[in-house]
Amino acid sequence: MKINLDKSKKIAFICSPRLGDTLISMVVVNNLVHNGYLVDVFSDYLYDLRDWFSLVKIKPAIALNNQQDLVNYSVVLHMYESELSKALDDWHKNSFVLAHSPLYKSPMSLVDIQVLVCRDVLDLQNAVRVNGMQPLSELVFCKHKQRIVIHPTSSQKFRSWSAKKFVQLAKKLEDLGFEPKFIVAQNEKEEWQKLVKEAWLPEFKSLSATAAFIYESAFFVGNDSGIGHLASNLGVPTLTLVLRKNLARQWRPNWSCGEIVLPPCWLITRPLKEKFWKYCISVKMVLRKFNLLQQHCAVADKTICGKINDKSFICYAKYFTAAMQDFLKAPDFYIDNSQGPFFKSVVGDTTTVVVVNIGGKEFVVKRYNIKGAGHFLRKCWRRSNAMISWNNVQY
Repeated sequence: MKINLDKSKKIAFICSPRLGDTLISMVVVNNLVHNGYLVDVFSDYLYDLRDWFSLVKIKPAIALNNQQDLVNYSVVLHMYESELSKALDDWHKNSFVLAHSPLYKSPMSLVDIQVLVCRDVLDLQNAVRVNGMQPLSELVFCKHKQRIVIHPTSSQKFRSWSAKKFVQLAKKLEDLGFEPKFIVAQNEKEEWQKLVKEAWLPEFKSLSATAAFIYESAFFVGNDSGIGHLASNLGVPTLTLVLRKNLARQWRPNWSCGEIVLPPCWLITRPLKEKFWKYCISVKMVLRKFNLLQQHCAVADKTICGKINDKSFICYAKYFTAAMQDFLKAPDFYIDNSQGPFFKSVVGDTTTVVVVNIGGKEFVVKRYNIKGAGHFLRKCWRRSNAMISWNNVQY
């Protein structure tokens, strides 16, 4: 799938009606703008946040009965299929749904998939995983160092952890000296007023005001939701409760330092997980992960040791972002799909050295390759170069 674009003509970008999808898809818009293309973005969420995206022209979402407003755009891009995209298929010859690309099935985060789409589908140069969101000048990042934003709901009820446990968690955090604050939608407020202290439920007049409040907070804890992506996008460390591992791989908040809480591995099959996951995650489990998140964010030069997919790693805490964790889960995929440059592929292709973009930063990655069965057997009888490197890096 390749889409040809013309820099002399305007592009319309139609965002998803979901906040998380919208923020992720803005990675594509940001790369289009920085490659010299003229883009108008249509989204109600972003229209509320338009002051945070000053480099892009943002308009309210287009209703289905106003689709003719798109007639003067040479290309219309949609992240996902919708009623509007289906309607445009009947008359607009250059209306494309990006999610139709097989890249969306890649074993990596949706943020990084947008970078691949920019490179391989839109043929953009020097694509980055940044969506162009900039904080308002009057705000101070992490101004309230003890304030923890808690988002206890989501767009789908089965994806929300127990309300009772969220309240218990908030009380535990308050006992530890933190200031929990719950963010809920206006139509959810009456229910939550019965569950939590009045001081725990701040009022917000707009999504922009909510973003400002989160930006000046220290941490975010919540379900897998758009507000979690907003917090991560603003650089706030996030702790996200997710019902399935595969869901977390693609959809976890993936811009800043973050941790996820998953139900126990013995809870198998998707229907069982969707029904019982919230009962299998305890307050103690969430607090344990929160402590881990604090440790990762506390000392930039601290090294973190652990295992991901049964592979051991050592990493400086300042680099152990959600993007780095995704890289460590599937390093070969990132190496093979790197934009380069490839520095080295020598000694009969036994070594590959390449620059990999991880979370907006470039890292030089070296991989020791196995040429074949004979090479593998020879390496079995003595320490491999990879093992020697692994031992050396620990000293």
